[in-house]
Amino acid sequence: MAREENRRPGRRRRDEEPEEEAVVEEPPKSRKKMWIIIISISSLLLLGGGGAGAYWVLLGEDDPLGLFGGERAAQEEVRRPPIYYSLDPAFVNNLSGTGGRRFMQVEVQLMTRDPDVIAAVERHEPVVRNDLIMLFSDQTLESVDTTAGKEALRRESLESIRRILRSNDEPDELENLFFTSFIVQ
Repeated sequence: MAREENRRPGRRRRDEEPEEEAVVEEPPKSRKKMWIIIISISSLLLLGGGGAGAYWVLLGEDDPLGLFGGERAAQEEVRRPPIYYSLDPAFVNNLSGTGGRRFMQVEVQLMTRDPDVIAAVERHEPVVRNDLIMLFSDQTLESVDTTAGKEALRRESLESIRRILRSNDEPDELENLFFTSFIVQ
């Protein structure tokens, strides 16, 4: 028996039966993987929070989701449908620099969402037509021959009408001006 006591642990004799070990060895968990997961989740949360914060700051809304009393819904106006107004009859002008041999004919329509703006344009239509005739008369064949030139003329025309409305203390919320016909001969 003394011999058995002196044996090193883990060694057994040939005539002994092996004992079943119930201990299942698990590989040690990798701390590196755990840190990668923690950092990934933290990064996602940080990016999501930063994105939401940037959204609120850039849009300048105090309560964009309406979480604090629904004030946003009360402040939001319903967008009205567009109202179009035609400046009839069409504008017919000689082009500058052609000696009266070339002319242009332009039909103009205005777009707004406020009926008060249309009423203001109607009240000041003589001034509006005068300023547009003067603007169109200054055009040369080269300036209206290109799409870019027509677009520049459209923007100048819109700003001219807005200036007239502002100078007469009228609402000037014209959204757009359209050339519905543009003929150069």
